[in-house]
Formats: sequence, C-alpha cells, structure tokens
Amino acid sequence: MNQDRALKNVFLIGAILLFGAIINHVRKSLVWGHDSWQITEWLINYAGGFVRRGLPGEALYYLSSHLGIQANHIAIAISLALYFFVLAFFLLKTINVLPPVLIISSVVMGAPAYQDFIVRKDVLGIAVLILCLSISKLHLARLPRLILINCVASAAILSHEAFFFFGVPSLVALNLGEERISDRSPIRSLIISVSSMTPSVVVFALIVVYKGNAEVSDSINASWAHLWPLIEPGKCCFDQPNAAIEALQWSARKAVSFPYSVLTTFSMGIYVPLAWVITMVACFYFMTQFIDRTNVCERTRMSTILIFQFAVMIPLYIVGWDFGRWIFLWTASSLTLFIFRFQTGHSLFNMTNRLATSLMSWKLLQKAPSPWLLLIFGVPGCCWSVEYFIGSSPLGYYVDLVARFF
Repeated sequence: MNQDRALKNVFLIGAILLFGAIINHVRKSLVWGHDSWQITEWLINYAGGFVRRGLPGEALYYLSSHLGIQANHIAIAISLALYFFVLAFFLLKTINVLPPVLIISSVVMGAPAYQDFIVRKDVLGIAVLILCLSISKLHLARLPRLILINCVASAAILSHEAFFFFGVPSLVALNLGEERISDRSPIRSLIISVSSMTPSVVVFALIVVYKGNAEVSDSINASWAHLWPLIEPGKCCFDQPNAAIEALQWSARKAVSFPYSVLTTFSMGIYVPLAWVITMVACFYFMTQFIDRTNVCERTRMSTILIFQFAVMIPLYIVGWDFGRWIFLWTASSLTLFIFRFQTGHSLFNMTNRLATSLMSWKLLQKAPSPWLLLIFGVPGCCWSVEYFIGSSPLGYYVDLVARFF
C-alpha cells in the first residue's frame, strides 16, 4: 500500500515537472536556428545531392515552400506530435505492467524533455519502430508485409542512420521468430531472416557511401539562407554551415575522436566512462525491477531484450558521443519490443537468455526500487558531468533553471 501511494505521488509530481519542461523546451526551440544541433538535424536536405539524413529536410523544404510556413516551425510541430504519440503509446500499453512514473522519468520519455532533444529525430525513430512492429502484426501475406516494413525502415534510415542499429536487428529477430516454426537449421534461418531486410541494408550502405562533404554542407546551408534571418533576426554570419549541417563534412576519424576522448575524462574526480556505465546499469535496474516482483518471466524477458538491444547498438557508442541519446534509444526501443511481445526463444538467443537469467539472480537486482529515486535520477544527453547529471533529473532540471536565472 505504501508503495502504491508513493508511485501515485511521484507520478503526480513527475507529470507536473515533465509538463513544465516540455513547455520550456518549446519556448526555447522557437529561436533555435543556424547554430542549433536540434533544428539543423531536421533541415538536412538534398540541395547538394543525395546525402544521409536528408529525407525529412527535403520534405520540410517542400512543405515550407508550398504552405508558406517556416520549416523550423513544421519540424517543431512534428517533433511534438511524435513525442506525445510515443508517450501516450507507452503509458497506455504498459498499464498494469510498469508504473507510469517510470515512463515519464529520465529513464525513458523524460530524457528528451529534460535534455532538449524532443526536437531531434530520436523520437521519430522510436515512432517508426512502433509502426514497423504494428505492420508485422497485420494479417497480410509474408511478402507484402516485408515490403511494407522495409519501405518504412528504409525511410527511417534515410532520416537517421541510428535506426539501422536499434531497429533493423530487432526486425531481423522478428523474422527469425517466424522462421523458428520451420525445420531449418538455426544458421539457415538467420541467413533467411537477414536477407528479408536486404532493402534496408542496401539503403544503409548507400548512406554510408553518401555521408556528406563540404560541398554538400555548403549547398544545404545556402538552401536555407532565407530561413536563418527569420529565426534569429539581427544575427549575422549565416554564410558558413554550422552544427548538424556542418557535421556532414566530418571525416570518420574526426567523428570517432569525440567518443574516444571520453576515455580520459574526469568530472570532479569521477571517471566519466565509469559514470556512464553506472548510469546504464541504473537504467537497466529501473527497467527490470519496476515490473511486478512475482512476474519473474516478464522481468527476465525485459532483461533479455535490454541486453540484446544494447549489444546491437554498440556501434553507436563508437561513432558518436551523445551517449545519453543512445541510452534513450536503448530503453525506449527495448520497451517498444517488450510491449509487442518480442520473443527470444530461438536457439541463437540462448547465451542472451542465460545472461539475463543470471542477472535476475543478483542480490543487487532483488530489491524493489523506490519511485522517489526517479525524481533525482538523470541521464545527460551528451556529455556526462556532475553538473549535467544533476541538471538532467526532473528536480535537478529546475534547480539548474533557478541557478541560471540568478
């Protein structure tokens, strides 16, 4: 009874804090322009030719030209709509399974609000994964169903390559589950399942080749020359690409150098890589231990999904240092798979299942978490530091706002 009362009280407080953070996020996003990583990620288009992440920007350019609405306003509206859709989906689909306080916390849907990445493509990727898994449940023949899934997944990859890592492997595993009913060998079943996502793999290969360069960045930036002064009137120096548009010309070596630099970073004596590991372990703990204590099977299934998703997403931690955003994609995609009853009964998952079962027996994971911890737990969006950790929690977010005001 005390736990139920605590869950309700924390949810009420958390919902108020989240709503305030969303309002503040929208207020700030209206003036994000040329130097904003959030809005420039949406504005990457095909003005300089085919390039990774360009599909949404091309659509925004078309809509803005024909509707007479600023492209950044359309991007903000789409981002908010997607955010509330995913938030509502998670809350409705986890009733009686997970407490809503976990969903609105920084472990899942609170992170984009408290760390200013609602207006980015992360939530879009989760929404597309939901769509792909919904298509997989349709009563269609296998071939048309796979065609639909590949079309949607390919569009997601053309929006942001991260989907290839957190979305496509789970779709392969979904096909693997269907193959499990046949008498084929595990390896042959895996080959067939991977081949079923060939169009998505080809699209990913294309965006690896056409990753961008200086000429493409300049062309994209020039295509929005009319927009920058509208967002930030009176500001100058819009002639050179910036933020996400400028990053299209980065070499692979430069991109990898950022996450690599974290290995030698400390914050107030705390080794940052260790802090990130502890943050991920804490997220794993919250995601598994808020499930009913008597439902060991569901807790183990969630654990297995989290391990699987983390394993396939490792490349993201190597090529990009927005570790907090990757953690959001990890927890949110894992929750999505959990909701859709993602099964890992195939023999190729034996090792993952054994690891999950072993983890569930740890004493550390035997104690039910206090929901009050979720008000002070944060996941920094990019760079871990004591200050960012505090500011990324629901309560710390407002402490940080007050501190900045004074």
